[in-house]
Amino acid sequence: MSSYEMNRTEVGHQPSQDRDKLDLARVGKKAVLKRNFNILSILAFSCTITATWEGLLDAFLLPMANGGPAGAVYGYIFAWIRTGSCFVVLAELSSMAPTSGGQYHWCAMLAPPSCMKFYSYITGWITVFTWQPVFASIALLSGTEIQGAAILTFKKYQSKPYHGTLILCGCVLVALAVNTVGGKLLPRLENLVFVLHLVVFLAILITLTYMADHKSAQEVFTTWTSQGGWSSNGIVFFIGMQGSVFAFSGGDAAVHMAEEVQHAWVVIPRALILTVLINGVLGFGMLIRVLFCMGDLEAATNSPTGYPYMEVSPMTNIPNYSVFFTMAVSCFLGLINIGSDVVLKDILSMAVSSLYLSYLAVGTLFFYRRVCGHIRASSECEEVIVNISNAPLVWGPFQVPGILRTVNNGFAVCYMIIVIFFSFWPTTVVVDYTSMNYSVVGTFGMVLIAIIYYIVRAKCLPRSGRGSVIK
Repeated sequence: MSSYEMNRTEVGHQPSQDRDKLDLARVGKKAVLKRNFNILSILAFSCTITATWEGLLDAFLLPMANGGPAGAVYGYIFAWIRTGSCFVVLAELSSMAPTSGGQYHWCAMLAPPSCMKFYSYITGWITVFTWQPVFASIALLSGTEIQGAAILTFKKYQSKPYHGTLILCGCVLVALAVNTVGGKLLPRLENLVFVLHLVVFLAILITLTYMADHKSAQEVFTTWTSQGGWSSNGIVFFIGMQGSVFAFSGGDAAVHMAEEVQHAWVVIPRALILTVLINGVLGFGMLIRVLFCMGDLEAATNSPTGYPYMEVSPMTNIPNYSVFFTMAVSCFLGLINIGSDVVLKDILSMAVSSLYLSYLAVGTLFFYRRVCGHIRASSECEEVIVNISNAPLVWGPFQVPGILRTVNNGFAVCYMIIVIFFSFWPTTVVVDYTSMNYSVVGTFGMVLIAIIYYIVRAKCLPRSGRGSVIK
């Protein structure tokens, strides 16, 4: 038995908080945050943050314009399976080192010592940058959806771009209040929202089933469209698939709550896997039902509401400054919507590309460590401190058995590369300043700024992966 296992046995009779502190100390971290989340509340948090069936309807125009009904169905299935591969990789990493740092900590523990600091720093920048367009896209979608509902309900309403931006700011203020003033109630609130997540799904599904006209299976599963003018169904497929990829984004939110979760070593991996299963089923059910009940395809994609599905059926332990910053950035990004109606697609693309860049950084390093056999079983390791930079790498309680773990990791990395590559593509063949996909400028511009800052200043700072360390 390793020294860690003996220590864990000694505290077996103590409260779970003490065991969690011991687990966190093993990766060199000191417990700072309160562990308010259990398996149910963190699963609810993860599912509602991911919100796959809602996100799929939000980004419905992407697969409809490039791929049509058939492209939407097959693109969703492909994205669901491959996202599952990515989540399995994240679950294994979370089981090894369940820290709120997530990707940047994993890069620090997996990268070679010679470049560990650089990889970890850049990945941390990418992760923080990812939060901005992800939250901004959610707020913008919420604001423009409310505006779309107003267009649908009030025929005399004259919509203006700034109306959606103002509603966006209102949504941001609500989120600000929930995450600061109501921070202690967040686990209970997530349980309530999760119930609504399921109940509203059933309400929409049942209403569509019994009240809408239905298309034939041939129309749904064999109809391909390319409104962007692409000649290849393969290109159309991958461009349209970005809508399904976006619908699964945010699933790593549970990872960044790890230090607030009881028994995080086993709970976080379970939450990640259950999230992709539950939300995947809900998203696929909603997609199939909407496609069968949707009316004229061209009329739906040119809906005045901007959302085709509306034509079918209408002093805490909270980092307040970080929350304020994210909210402010979201409001700023929302201002762009006033002058450009293509900003939403660019923000969605930027959210996807930056998120999957952070996945790719740890996924490739993890694959390298697997192939080289650098990760040992817990029973084979006598060291107390593991899974940080310059320390032994040890498997956690959750891992895929045998060769399947390496195969899955390889498939996940390939999928990440595909997603990043096609997230930068425009939706049409003919490109001008209004249809250009500017996400490549935003994403790699951020990476360039991070590299410059690293060279000028950050490389002189203390090494990453050692914050709040037990000595």
